[in-house]
Amino acid sequence: MTYRIKKWQKLSTITLLMAGVITLNGGEFRSVDKHQIAVADTNVQTPDYEKLRNTWLDVNYGYDKYDENNPDMKKKFDATEKEATNLLKEMKTESGRKYLWSGAETLETNSSHMTRTYRNIEKIAEAMRNPKTTLNTDENKKKVKDALDGCIKCIWKRTR
Repeated sequence: MTYRIKKWQKLSTITLLMAGVITLNGGEFRSVDKHQIAVADTNVQTPDYEKLRNTWLDVNYGYDKYDENNPDMKKKFDATEKEATNLLKEMKTESGRKYLWSGAETLETNSSHMTRTYRNIEKIAEAMRNPKTTLNTDENKKKVKDALDGCIKCIWKRTR
Protein backbone atom coordinates (compact mmCIF):
# COMPACT_ATOMS: atom_id res chain seq x y z
CA MET A 1 0.00 0.00 0.00
CA THR A 2 2.79 2.42 0.89
CA TYR A 3 4.58 1.70 -2.38
CA ARG A 4 1.41 2.36 -4.40
CA ILE A 5 0.85 5.70 -2.65
CA LYS A 6 4.39 6.79 -3.34
CA LYS A 7 4.08 5.71 -6.97
CA TRP A 8 0.80 7.63 -7.27
CA GLN A 9 2.41 10.71 -5.72
CA LYS A 10 5.26 10.56 -8.22
CA LEU A 11 2.87 10.24 -11.17
CA SER A 12 0.68 13.10 -9.98
CA THR A 13 3.73 15.32 -9.44
CA ILE A 14 5.02 14.59 -12.94
CA THR A 15 1.55 15.26 -14.38
CA LEU A 16 1.31 18.60 -12.58
CA LEU A 17 4.79 19.61 -13.74
CA MET A 18 3.98 18.72 -17.35
CA ALA A 19 0.71 20.68 -17.15
CA GLY A 20 2.66 23.65 -15.85
CA VAL A 21 5.22 23.42 -18.66
CA ILE A 22 2.49 23.18 -21.29
CA THR A 23 0.67 26.15 -19.77
CA LEU A 24 3.84 28.26 -19.63
CA ASN A 25 4.66 27.45 -23.27
CA GLY A 26 1.28 28.70 -24.48
CA GLY A 27 -0.33 25.27 -24.75
CA GLU A 28 2.56 23.79 -26.71
CA PHE A 29 4.92 21.17 -25.34
CA ARG A 30 8.41 21.29 -26.81
CA SER A 31 11.91 20.39 -25.80
CA VAL A 32 13.98 23.32 -24.50
CA ASP A 33 17.76 23.50 -24.15
CA LYS A 34 18.29 24.55 -20.53
CA HIS A 35 21.84 25.79 -21.17
CA GLN A 36 20.69 28.14 -23.88
CA ILE A 37 18.05 29.65 -21.59
CA ALA A 38 20.48 30.18 -18.72
CA VAL A 39 23.02 31.95 -20.94
CA ALA A 40 20.36 34.15 -22.52
CA ASP A 41 18.87 35.13 -19.17
CA THR A 42 22.15 36.13 -17.53
CA ASN A 43 23.50 38.07 -20.50
CA VAL A 44 20.33 40.02 -21.18
CA GLN A 45 19.45 40.96 -17.61
CA THR A 46 22.82 42.11 -16.26
CA PRO A 47 22.76 45.78 -17.43
CA ASP A 48 19.15 46.28 -16.29
CA TYR A 49 19.90 44.67 -12.94
CA GLU A 50 22.85 47.00 -12.31
CA LYS A 51 20.75 50.03 -13.26
CA LEU A 52 17.89 48.97 -10.96
CA ARG A 53 20.32 48.14 -8.14
CA ASN A 54 21.99 51.55 -8.37
CA THR A 55 18.63 53.33 -8.49
CA TRP A 56 17.46 51.36 -5.45
CA LEU A 57 20.61 52.25 -3.52
CA ASP A 58 20.32 55.92 -4.49
CA VAL A 59 16.69 56.12 -3.39
CA ASN A 60 17.05 54.09 -0.19
CA TYR A 61 20.39 55.40 0.98
CA GLY A 62 20.56 58.70 -0.90
CA TYR A 63 24.09 58.33 -2.15
CA ASP A 64 23.84 60.57 -5.19
CA LYS A 65 20.23 61.70 -5.13
CA TYR A 66 19.56 62.44 -1.46
CA ASP A 67 16.85 65.06 -1.07
CA GLU A 68 16.21 66.44 2.44
CA ASN A 69 12.80 67.69 1.29
CA ASN A 70 11.63 64.17 0.39
CA PRO A 71 9.95 62.89 3.59
CA ASP A 72 10.49 59.21 2.72
CA MET A 73 14.20 59.68 2.08
CA LYS A 74 14.56 61.79 5.21
CA LYS A 75 12.75 59.16 7.30
CA LYS A 76 14.93 56.34 5.94
CA PHE A 77 18.09 58.41 6.45
CA ASP A 78 17.14 59.30 10.04
CA ALA A 79 16.39 55.67 10.90
CA THR A 80 19.63 54.43 9.33
CA GLU A 81 21.72 57.08 11.05
CA LYS A 82 20.05 56.45 14.43
CA GLU A 83 20.70 52.70 14.17
CA ALA A 84 24.32 53.28 13.13
CA THR A 85 24.82 55.75 16.01
CA ASN A 86 23.56 53.16 18.49
CA LEU A 87 25.78 50.47 16.98
CA LEU A 88 28.82 52.75 17.24
CA LYS A 89 28.03 53.48 20.91
CA GLU A 90 27.58 49.79 21.74
CA MET A 91 30.68 48.64 19.83
CA LYS A 92 33.50 47.35 22.00
CA THR A 93 36.68 49.30 21.19
CA GLU A 94 39.16 48.18 23.85
CA SER A 95 42.30 46.39 22.72
CA GLY A 96 42.35 42.61 22.98
CA ARG A 97 38.60 42.30 22.47
CA LYS A 98 37.23 38.98 21.20
CA TYR A 99 33.94 40.36 19.84
CA LEU A 100 32.42 43.73 18.90
CA TRP A 101 28.85 43.58 20.22
CA SER A 102 27.14 41.82 23.09
CA GLY A 103 25.00 39.01 21.78
CA ALA A 104 27.59 38.09 19.16
CA GLU A 105 30.40 36.77 21.33
CA THR A 106 31.23 33.42 19.71
CA LEU A 107 32.39 34.48 16.27
CA GLU A 108 34.64 31.47 15.78
CA THR A 109 31.95 28.82 16.24
CA ASN A 110 28.61 30.52 15.60
CA SER A 111 28.04 31.72 12.04
CA SER A 112 25.01 33.82 13.04
CA HIS A 113 27.24 35.85 15.37
CA MET A 114 29.73 36.40 12.56
CA THR A 115 26.92 37.42 10.19
CA ARG A 116 25.43 39.78 12.76
CA THR A 117 28.82 41.41 13.33
CA TYR A 118 29.39 42.01 9.63
CA ARG A 119 25.82 43.24 9.11
CA ASN A 120 26.31 45.75 11.93
CA ILE A 121 29.55 46.99 10.37
CA GLU A 122 27.76 47.20 7.02
CA LYS A 123 24.92 49.28 8.53
CA ILE A 124 27.44 51.73 9.97
CA ALA A 125 29.26 52.01 6.64
CA GLU A 126 25.98 52.56 4.76
CA ALA A 127 25.00 55.37 7.12
CA MET A 128 28.44 56.96 6.81
CA ARG A 129 28.21 56.99 3.02
CA ASN A 130 25.33 59.48 2.94
CA PRO A 131 26.60 63.00 2.13
CA LYS A 132 24.48 64.61 4.90
CA THR A 133 25.48 62.30 7.74
CA THR A 134 27.10 63.47 10.95
CA LEU A 135 28.76 60.07 11.42
CA ASN A 136 31.41 60.54 8.76
CA THR A 137 34.21 61.45 11.16
CA ASP A 138 37.80 60.27 11.35
CA GLU A 139 37.08 58.58 14.69
CA ASN A 140 34.18 56.56 13.25
CA LYS A 141 36.18 55.65 10.14
CA LYS A 142 38.92 54.34 12.42
CA LYS A 143 36.37 52.34 14.44
CA VAL A 144 35.00 50.66 11.31
CA LYS A 145 38.47 49.92 9.96
CA ASP A 146 39.62 48.52 13.32
CA ALA A 147 36.43 46.45 13.57
CA LEU A 148 37.08 44.83 10.19
CA ASP A 149 40.75 44.28 10.99
CA GLY A 150 39.80 42.72 14.33
CA CYS A 151 37.30 40.38 12.69
CA ILE A 152 39.86 39.26 10.15
CA LYS A 153 42.43 38.56 12.86
CA CYS A 154 39.95 36.95 15.23
CA ILE A 155 38.10 34.74 12.78
CA TRP A 156 40.23 33.84 9.79
CA LYS A 157 43.66 33.74 11.39
CA ARG A 158 42.48 31.27 14.03
CA THR A 159 40.65 28.94 11.65
CA ARG A 160 43.46 28.61 9.11
